[in-house]
Amino acid sequence: MAEDKADKTTKAQAPAESEKDAAPDAPPTKETAEKTPLRKKKINQMNAAEIDARLKLIQEQQGGLGSKYADQLQKRKKTLSA
Repeated sequence: MAEDKADKTTKAQAPAESEKDAAPDAPPTKETAEKTPLRKKKINQMNAAEIDARLKLIQEQQGGLGSKYADQLQKRKKTLSA
C-alpha cells in the first residue's frame, strides 16, 4: 500500500520536472508582463482610467461587481469624479 503511494508521487512529479527542463528560466514575454503587473496598485493611488480597466477585468473574471474589491473601486471612482 505504501509502495503504491510512493509510485504515484514519483509519477506525478516526473512531468513537472520535465516541464522545468523544457524552459529553463525563460524571461517573461511582453504579453505576459503586460497582463500581470508585478504587484497590485493600491486603490487610493489609481486614477479613473485604471479604475475603469480594473472594474472591466473584474466584471469579466468574476461575472459581476459584487465583491468588496469592486465596491471599493466604485467608491474611489465616485470620489474622483466628485
